Amino acid sequence: MVATSSVLKKVSPNGKLTLYLRCRDYASINEPIDGVVELDPSYVKHRKVFARLVAHFRYGREKDEVMGVKFHRDFILASTQLFPTSTNDQKLTDIQTALTEKLDSRNVFPFVFYFPAAAPTSVSLQSREKEEHKKSCGIHYYVKVFVGECENDVPHRRSTAKLNIRRIQYVSSDIVKRPSQTWAKQNFVICTGDVELEASIHKQFYETGEMIQVHVTVQNNSHKVVRKIYCTLYQKVNVQMLHTGHYKRKIDEHVTKCGCPIRPGGSMQVTMSVRPSLKGNRSKGGVALDGHHKFELCDLASSTFMHHNPVKEAFGIIVNYFIRVRLYISPLQNVNTEIPFVLMPINPNEEKMQ
Repeated sequence: MVATSSVLKKVSPNGKLTLYLRCRDYASINEPIDGVVELDPSYVKHRKVFARLVAHFRYGREKDEVMGVKFHRDFILASTQLFPTSTNDQKLTDIQTALTEKLDSRNVFPFVFYFPAAAPTSVSLQSREKEEHKKSCGIHYYVKVFVGECENDVPHRRSTAKLNIRRIQYVSSDIVKRPSQTWAKQNFVICTGDVELEASIHKQFYETGEMIQVHVTVQNNSHKVVRKIYCTLYQKVNVQMLHTGHYKRKIDEHVTKCGCPIRPGGSMQVTMSVRPSLKGNRSKGGVALDGHHKFELCDLASSTFMHHNPVKEAFGIIVNYFIRVRLYISPLQNVNTEIPFVLMPINPNEEKMQ
């Protein structure tokens, strides 16, 4: 059996530069972004060839960019000169070795980049309009190679090759699955007693599409009557660099009257279910999605793991999830509690090993 692997390839419009990358998704900051560039020396001549790892942060629609106003920023995370090169003693990775042997080694130049420790994950914000997701708001990454006189040159589109990549996160399959529990107690004005609410879930980590069972316990020690129970799953989004970039979106909701009304002195236990899924939310604007590319299906964005020493001027998008359990008593009287959880896929490499 012969082992084969595919690589990503992008050719510049003039056909003089070809960029090769090992893969599109990178889960660890220690995972190398390794690739090679094949060029035509007769075209480059006395000029130079550079490679960059760029973070593209878009916080507004492209069609609103008029009169020189831009709603995006590019951050160069890493840069290197590929041609001419003063040294060629770089240790090649397996994919670079294979490409160098297959292509003309005299015109192939390898490079390796790494994501900074504080680099946020790739996230796109869903638009209500039916437009190309290529220019959607969010944080995206790409590798670009271009020909220029110096590193600060504005590259020409004809002599530029660019490949989009993703910074993603996985959770280890052997992580401790501890249950998560929360509790609330509400007193009322002009009413003696209180209403106690307890809610819990089986674990703290879930995958997209996985059903979440919420166990709710209610003890009514007041003279009020609990009429309905709401269990709502929210996605909370925090867009850095924007003062008004804090909002939440309802992803799923379960409403029940089972066991209701809960009269004074009564109690009840019920299990409710919600599912974190993009199904039924494709028309909601502002929902955070995993950074995606053309012709590729997307899903809800994973929860963001904050770095231990976060940068003050971060440019990413922080995504969190929580479940709110609400006891409806009257339009102005409710008892609420929230259960945070982490939405993140399990590392597929670990699943294959198992």
